[in-house]
Amino acid sequence: MQALADEVSPPKDQPDKKAALQVMLGQAKQMLVQVGKVEDCELKETPLIHYSDQVRRLPESTLWLWADRGRPVLFCKIERIADAAGTTKSWQYCCSPATADKADVTWGRNFRWRAREVTFRWQPLPDAPEPREQARARLTQMKNLAREFSGKTEQTPVNTEQEMRLLASPLHQYASPKQDVVDGAVFGLTSNGTNPDALLLIEAFGEPDAKASWRYAVVGMTGDAARVSRGDKQAWSKEYSDGPGDYRSWMWYVAAP
Repeated sequence: MQALADEVSPPKDQPDKKAALQVMLGQAKQMLVQVGKVEDCELKETPLIHYSDQVRRLPESTLWLWADRGRPVLFCKIERIADAAGTTKSWQYCCSPATADKADVTWGRNFRWRAREVTFRWQPLPDAPEPREQARARLTQMKNLAREFSGKTEQTPVNTEQEMRLLASPLHQYASPKQDVVDGAVFGLTSNGTNPDALLLIEAFGEPDAKASWRYAVVGMTGDAARVSRGDKQAWSKEYSDGPGDYRSWMWYVAAP
């Protein structure tokens, strides 16, 4: 794993935000993302969120997105892990696909990860109102739908449970006419600061000559056990992940600075 971090040397300890952001962008640019037959998915070169998580000692972190024709297919966190004094210990990566196709991710010539399972699923929202024609009105609808979801995380070894809260604004909005996506948004659910433990995707989807309707999907972005509910019904869950590794449908690894 060492070579992954060596390609772009991180700044010295206690980096300013601009320098840290450039380092993390450099790391993201190394990644070649292939999904199904799409060989070169597009990196959005501005992070969806630039955050810190003092509870987990992550002073500088970012969330990145790769897309196919505008539609998200992979999310990856790049996080600086620090000790109590703020000294950089390592860089941490959490990559989770947002597609029904298997993802294939390459970091230059150094490392390759291939998903062996697909757990991402779109689910309908049949009781939601029809998507409005105006983009601003649809955004209001997506925000209202997102507020219907809640979640919890649990650190299984120490048996501690925390409520997740919905971040106030969507992290990203998108559309993909070629894939019949009229409108879509990515929302974050977090139990610590603004570090998203789960991502909630809501989109208006409609095939040609058919009315669009709302649907949702959830992408996990944490090693903790987590579950997301809509009202009193569970909508999604993941088990606790015992440290970095290949989890078949997503990847978590740590590289030394």
